[in-house]
Amino acid sequence: MVKKSTFDQKEYKKFLFYVMFIILLIASYLIIKDWLITILNAMILVMIFYPAYEYLDKKIKKKAISSLVITIGIILLIALPTGFMINSLVKETSGVYNSLKDKFEGVDFRQKDCDTLLCKINKQVDNAIYEYNLKDSIVNAFEAIGKTISQISFDFIIGIPSKIIGFLIMILMIFYLFLDGKRVLEFIEIPLTKVQQNKVIKHIRDTIYGVVYGQVIIAILQGVVGAIGLMLVGFHNPVLFGVIMAILALLPIVGASFVWVPASLYLIITGILTSNTWILGKGIFLLLYSGIIINAIELFVKPKLIGQKAGLHPLIVLVGILGGIKLFGFGGLILGPVILSIVIKILEMYKAK
Repeated sequence: MVKKSTFDQKEYKKFLFYVMFIILLIASYLIIKDWLITILNAMILVMIFYPAYEYLDKKIKKKAISSLVITIGIILLIALPTGFMINSLVKETSGVYNSLKDKFEGVDFRQKDCDTLLCKINKQVDNAIYEYNLKDSIVNAFEAIGKTISQISFDFIIGIPSKIIGFLIMILMIFYLFLDGKRVLEFIEIPLTKVQQNKVIKHIRDTIYGVVYGQVIIAILQGVVGAIGLMLVGFHNPVLFGVIMAILALLPIVGASFVWVPASLYLIITGILTSNTWILGKGIFLLLYSGIIINAIELFVKPKLIGQKAGLHPLIVLVGILGGIKLFGFGGLILGPVILSIVIKILEMYKAK
């Protein structure tokens, strides 16, 4: 009876320990859940720049200094293009918006007789606008768009403290992962042999490099194609907008369309308002040119290029990117394909076993 009582007491203590441990795990998750994506993004950046860190560490043989230098380099790589893009977009968007608004307000909506097809169509539209007093409504719509943009900017500014905290957490994570990343991996026990672990880690690195390489090459290609399109239609600052498109092409969903769609609509609306067939034709050409070529690059060339570099089927890459973006946001561009590739690699190893 005494032995049984002692056994029950040990089992009870063990059970209590597991319950407490599970509670602590849940509490830990709740503590970090808002920063989980930030932490994952930091881990990805560390894996991307780890070869640079190792190279620098071999040269100066000071882990803390090497980690600090590479971390500062990452900050500059993120901050400088982002600042340039935001500054350029704000200036150019404001200019285009004011130009379009002035053109619309300056149009005489009671057109005289004309012979060209565009002019006749424009006349019918203008008469309808004048008859139903739609001009004020459209001008008000422009003002509403301006207010919406201001509200979005205000919301963005309000959210800056949270974004700064997230950015600081990511930077600290990057710094300490460079320093102690290997020890963290050694601490985590994975039910795989050392050879299998090395294979999985190599596969993760190859996938990350493949995704990053593919994203960067495709972004540059989209920027070049977009700049050529803008140059062909005589749009001002095509090189600047090409650079902005290349940067935006790295972003999920919106991408380069954030530039070429408004540019096309600007030309189309300007052509209609001024009864200028040439400008209207330019707008339609830019819309079709960019819509077909840039989207084809995004949907077909990108998955194939990333798949070749990462050793994944293009369909898995496409599903990984789209699903990853939906689940993780911007970080899902890399996290999605990486997670799917890890699962596939582990399944392949167990199948071979």
